[in-house]
Amino acid sequence: DTILLCGACGAGKTSLYQMLRLGSTCEGSVTSMAENEARFIVEGKAGGKGGIVAKQAHVVDLPGHPRLRAKVDKYATGARGVVFLVDAVDFTQQRRAVAEQLLDLLSHPTVQRRRVPVLLACNKSEKIAASPVDFVRKRLEKEIELLRATRGTLQETSGGSVGAPIGRDGEEFQFAHLARNKVTAAAVSVSDDDLGAIKDFILKVVL
Repeated sequence: DTILLCGACGAGKTSLYQMLRLGSTCEGSVTSMAENEARFIVEGKAGGKGGIVAKQAHVVDLPGHPRLRAKVDKYATGARGVVFLVDAVDFTQQRRAVAEQLLDLLSHPTVQRRRVPVLLACNKSEKIAASPVDFVRKRLEKEIELLRATRGTLQETSGGSVGAPIGRDGEEFQFAHLARNKVTAAAVSVSDDDLGAIKDFILKVVL
């Protein structure tokens, strides 16, 4: 019943973790260098039926720092879902780094084997400068396609492994082509407590 909060540095993962756990964010939150984790109740609406559903989840806020990405290995075996947070305001400048992290996640052998679903949560959607969800999704598909080609070349040259393959051979990458991991996307706002899409996702995947 583990939910992983992933994403690049500054996307708002720790603030999201605090909002889900405490209902508010701590002032002056700083980038986490170590993971935060706790088991707590997540509440949300029951598929638009008007009722409230509450389930207990083990939520883990993973650091976005490149040297700490290996932390995914520690928690992937128990993961029921991944909330991949994207800063929709700084996305254009950060798109390559975001795509690299997302590719690392989607090509992780355990994430693939367990068919872990992923929610691309585009944070700061309340701001005028925020990129639309569809733009973020399509831009990430293009960036992952470029990275996929580059990594394939590196693998052929070095003979090493750079993760399990994703997508379809001979076709440009699309999230819809992923055979094992369902990827969806939604606009959210941690600062405005607009987290309905994230809570619905957690409630769907946690038993």
